[in-house]
Order: sequence, then C-alpha cells, then structure tokens
Amino acid sequence: MAEPGTSRRGWQLAAACVVAVAFVGFFTGLKQPPVVAPVRDTGELGRGADPTPSYRDLRSRDRGVLGDLHPSQVQRFLDAVDRTPPKGPPDEQSFTEAIAAREKTRAYWGAPPSIPHQVNDTRAPDCLTCHEKGANIAGKLAPRMSHPRYDSCFQCHTLSQDPRAGGKPGIARENTFEGWKSPGHGARAWDGAPPTMPHPTRMRETCISCHGPTGKVGLRTSHPERQNCVQCHASSATLDQRTSSSDTPTGR
Repeated sequence: MAEPGTSRRGWQLAAACVVAVAFVGFFTGLKQPPVVAPVRDTGELGRGADPTPSYRDLRSRDRGVLGDLHPSQVQRFLDAVDRTPPKGPPDEQSFTEAIAAREKTRAYWGAPPSIPHQVNDTRAPDCLTCHEKGANIAGKLAPRMSHPRYDSCFQCHTLSQDPRAGGKPGIARENTFEGWKSPGHGARAWDGAPPTMPHPTRMRETCISCHGPTGKVGLRTSHPERQNCVQCHASSATLDQRTSSSDTPTGR
C-alpha cells in the first residue's frame, strides 16, 4: 500500500506535466507560420483588367457618360434651385393655381402628398437625395421636406400611379368620405397685418418647404431669410385642434 505522501506527490507531478504540456502547445501554436492561400493563375482572363478603384478614387474620378447619375453629381441639382426671393406677395391668380396644383397630389386638403414619379427603392436616404434640401431636376422642383426625418416614407406618401405592370392611374374605391377643403388665405387682425397660418402646423414645421425657393410660385414668401415665422404669423387653434380653455377641469 502506497504511503499518503507518495500518492500526493504523484498527483502533483501529473498536474505539473499537464500544465507544462499545455504551455508548450500554446506557445508552439503561436510560433506557427501563417497559412498562405494558394495563388490561382487566372491566365488571360485577368491580364489587362483595370484594378478595382478605391472609394476615394470613385469620388474624384470622371464617371464618363453616366457621370450625371453618380451620387456625387447630385449637388448640381441642389445648386440649380433659383433662390432669389420674389419682390412682393404673389398675385391672386398664382395663389389659386398653386392651391389647385396641390390638390391634384392629395386625397383631400391636409393629406400627405402622393409621389408623382417612379421610385426604385423605399429607403429614406433615397428620398432625401432630393427632398432633404430641395432640388431642381430638369426644370422640375423637388420641394424640401416640411417635417423631421422619418425613415418609412411610404407609410404616408403613396404612389400616384399603380406601380404594378399594366396598372391604371387613379384607381380608387367609391366611398362617401369628404375631406376638408382649403380655407384659402389666412385671416388678418387688421388690414396690413401678417396673415395667420391657414393650415395645421404639425408635420409642417419647416415653413420654407412650401414658402421657400422650392415651393410653388403662388406660395413663395418675399422674406425667406426670416426664419422665425411664428413670431409674426400665428397658428390657428382650430386647425391645430388644440384643446379649448373651456374643456379643462378648471375652465382656465
């Protein structure tokens, strides 16, 4: 029968051997040379081919015939917007034409405008290419967004034409729904006073969207440099559907 001391030393020796082997294996693995993938000879297929350009080269390289379609060329559409403000308020005919044009792209007054063009993607960044700041593309103005960024544009803005092959434009079910009608001009406290806003303010926080350079002629303001519009143009409690003081528990 082995003595207890001898048995304990045997276990200690075995444990030391295991640790030593583990250390040797670990450091041996670190010293192994890296595995080099074999190089495949592509023969004539790869000879004479241009190297893949870096992203830095893509931003500065001439894109050739399709250069206008490159994202870096979008800036010229932004620069094409005429930002010269009108000298005075628009005439009544221009205002009426602007309101009529707005109604053509909306189901009812106050509804989100529909999309009057084809779309290739439904991601917000694609819409923001033109509508983040407003753009002039081949004479057609893309208005600036009137609200903060929301990534699901199609949740509110639908295509004005059926995107399916062979689909007909203007497909709609018959119903008895009647939306609001445009109230026209905003009310004035007195002759010459700034008009109040004749529309709700929610989702229209950026007034320059309709009343700035990318807006319709009949709606453009002569003083777009004044950014605090509500300082002079008050909003409508009725159109904003704000709670009346009489509806509160205290009546105040």
